[in-house]
Amino acid sequence: MKLLSLLEHLEYKCLQGNTDQEVSSVVYDSRKVEEGSLFICIRGAVVDGHKFVPDVVAKGAKTLIVEEPVEAPADVTVIQVEDTRYAMAFISAAWFGHPERKMQFIGVTGTNGKTTITNLIKQILTANGYLVGLVGTIQNEIGDQVLHTDNTTPFVYDLMQLLSQMAQAGCDYVVMEVSSFGLVQHRIGPIHFHAAVFTNLTQDHLDYHKTMENYYQAKKMLFERCDFAIINTDDAYGE
Repeated sequence: MKLLSLLEHLEYKCLQGNTDQEVSSVVYDSRKVEEGSLFICIRGAVVDGHKFVPDVVAKGAKTLIVEEPVEAPADVTVIQVEDTRYAMAFISAAWFGHPERKMQFIGVTGTNGKTTITNLIKQILTANGYLVGLVGTIQNEIGDQVLHTDNTTPFVYDLMQLLSQMAQAGCDYVVMEVSSFGLVQHRIGPIHFHAAVFTNLTQDHLDYHKTMENYYQAKKMLFERCDFAIINTDDAYGE
């Protein structure tokens, strides 16, 4: 796929090289780089992907997505963006042919109850004749097929890969548990939700969010990208 087509909808600066080149794979894990890869430098809590630039270039990466200028050989294209996690969301969606545009999405967020509610919604839709994909804490599902999961909301590349499988299988709906991490870290990509559900908010994940207000604002992000919302107003944050 051409690099230029992967950069659609993104604001970026080409620091060197050009965007008219083929990309063989999209990678954020330096161990998976191959000849012609596009490598996205993600800043994690412990590891900064920018530090792996010499390693991935040596393995054959020909495109780097960075937040800051890096040293790279002249034959490597370097694209600078403001936020590489945000860029990865759109690059991943484009790489897999925008599966998020091919199905209806229902997202459920809150501290408790997400797994129960997503499973209930899936069962209701299935009983009405729809083929439904499920993205959840315990497992992912495509109809009756059960798939392993490591995170409530997978990293966006892995999520788009899963959604591509769901779209190819003919899913009409995807029901998702949407975590606060997934929202803040752009893990859900450019998905627009037909409906969004809020269950409740109790003290959790404050090692990451620091304050309940930050945690609340993270959850609230889901309701900026849905057609309509179902909100539990028995909960103070829902109110």
